[in-house]
Amino acid sequence: MSSSVPLKEKASFGIGALGKSTSFWFMNAYLMVFFTDVVGLSPAYVAFLFLFARLWDAFNDPLMGFIVDNTKTRWGKFRPWIFIGAVINAAIIPFLFFDPSQILSPVGVMIWCGVFYILWGMTFTVIDIPFWSLIPAISSDPRERDVIAVIPRTCSMIGGQCVVIFGLPLITWLGTGIGATEADGYWRFAMIVVACFLSGSIVCAVNVREHVTPPVQKKITIRDMLTLLFKNDQLVVIIILTVINNMAQNLVNGTIIYYFKYILNNQDIYPYFMGAGAIAQFVAFLSFPLIVQRTSRKFVFIGSACMVITGYFGLFVAGSHADSNIFVAGALYCLGSAGSAFTLVCTTVMLADTVDYGEYKFDTRSESIVFSMQTMTAKMAGALAGFTSSLTLSFVGYVPNVPQSEETILGLRVVMFIVSSILILATIIIYFRYYRLNGTFYKNMMEKLEQSRARKLEQKAREHQQGCESGTTDIAQSNIGQPGSAEAAPARSSAAVDPES
Repeated sequence: MSSSVPLKEKASFGIGALGKSTSFWFMNAYLMVFFTDVVGLSPAYVAFLFLFARLWDAFNDPLMGFIVDNTKTRWGKFRPWIFIGAVINAAIIPFLFFDPSQILSPVGVMIWCGVFYILWGMTFTVIDIPFWSLIPAISSDPRERDVIAVIPRTCSMIGGQCVVIFGLPLITWLGTGIGATEADGYWRFAMIVVACFLSGSIVCAVNVREHVTPPVQKKITIRDMLTLLFKNDQLVVIIILTVINNMAQNLVNGTIIYYFKYILNNQDIYPYFMGAGAIAQFVAFLSFPLIVQRTSRKFVFIGSACMVITGYFGLFVAGSHADSNIFVAGALYCLGSAGSAFTLVCTTVMLADTVDYGEYKFDTRSESIVFSMQTMTAKMAGALAGFTSSLTLSFVGYVPNVPQSEETILGLRVVMFIVSSILILATIIIYFRYYRLNGTFYKNMMEKLEQSRARKLEQKAREHQQGCESGTTDIAQSNIGQPGSAEAAPARSSAAVDPES
């Protein structure tokens, strides 16, 4: 097991997550409404753009994991890509939140938004995969890993919620509030996000180290990558769980602005709801290691899913009408937010465990290929959620910036709260039926894996010693008959050269 990770590295890992999440949540919370309400793109086009981009990422993400796992530098295989990915992804964001409708034709606007959105997804992959791949590489101690997984998730939540809570008021102030346009407000806030993103990523790349490496790591081939992706049954289970769970969360998070703007008709309370939800998530993240220690990961996963279902279904029944009690709605939203936080940490730790499972089953350790699945599934789920939400807007007659019909509001409520609850219920069923990296099985697997690593280290040490002995003997034999050799100097002993001399 790994020794305790220095506090400086844990803090730097968290700072990196905080910066990265500002970018991701800025995109997740505001891009669709920016495209539809500011740039003027149709919801149907946005839906198909999001879906196409994520299908494209289905090929890019595993490939990036393959590249990272075959990277060898003096700084490790993860940190260089974290730095490179942050720089190129940050360079895309200002173009994505620039309103091209003033200088381009409608077709040109569609091409502009499509190209830069796809580029954003591809370049975000470059930083996201190596970043989350650090979790199993920092420590293999289960308790330490629980803590390490909580830190970036907590900081990610803080960064994301700051963007969500303060984003809309700042966008308004930076735009129309100082006499500019709404589009100017989005672009200026994007530059603030870029600054946070870059600074946090640099801190992480400079300070975090890799402490867990296999004794002998062969170069991973395309065949190895396919084996890890399709024959690691527990990884497949986690992929399915994370896709479904992220889609459920994104159905809510991606349309939450519409909820306040058109359903509650009270956009002013948006920051307060987001703040309360952030506090609930913060408490959940901090309490995760303690609750897991006193119960189990299985208990936390199932319990968190039930919390989300209760919160979301409750919002449909009692918290999504214009005359709904905002305190009841806020309490239900906080319950769902806390459950979401527990679920996020659970799936992150579970994914890290599948790295060990892959090493145990196939004798190949691949953090980045495995964690490329987290990036891919998060983006795929976000795209599916955006696709569903955008199509819903089209089908139910959504018209930007005007009061919505009852049919439109009902469609939004059903997609946000009923469909998402059904999806979370499906994760409980799948978990019970197929997931097994817990309890006795997981404990026995880790014991055998540690024994296997120890044997490999011993074998490598023996091979190294034998190589040294062979090399010394060869040198001794090549010196026979030479001046100063044992044969040329009878006064010296004729015994073989001592290998330790």
